[in-house]
Amino acid sequence: MTETYAAAATLGAPPKRTIRFVGEKSRLKTVPLEWPVEVDGVPLNVVVIKRMTAGEIDQFVESARGETLGARYFPLFADESGALLPGDVLDSLDDDDMLTLLKEAEDFLPRRFRTDEGAKTASDANDPNASAPTPGDTIAPS
Repeated sequence: MTETYAAAATLGAPPKRTIRFVGEKSRLKTVPLEWPVEVDGVPLNVVVIKRMTAGEIDQFVESARGETLGARYFPLFADESGALLPGDVLDSLDDDDMLTLLKEAEDFLPRRFRTDEGAKTASDANDPNASAPTPGDTIAPS
């Protein structure tokens, strides 16, 4: 799965740009589930973890700041087609699989959200009474 992003500016209608990551480091990791599930009749045997772009982080932070809980998980868990997995699917995974995914995702989080930078844990992020993450917060497995 190759990550390509189409970016369009909002002012002045410049041409649409295609932006592609070209470095040697992989921005994706496939993690097999020990306890696969079926979602609407479609098997989910693996979860693909992907690094997020700055825009995806901004969207996540904004959605988490809403009056409701907003996004409960970083937008980095996808199926094999690249479609992001919604929170209800992630909540339905076996807890051991979710713990594995959170541990594997640690390396895919931007530095500002990593445990080694200090601050919040994943359980804080999933607590409806916790404050929404801000760019200086860290969210990682507890």
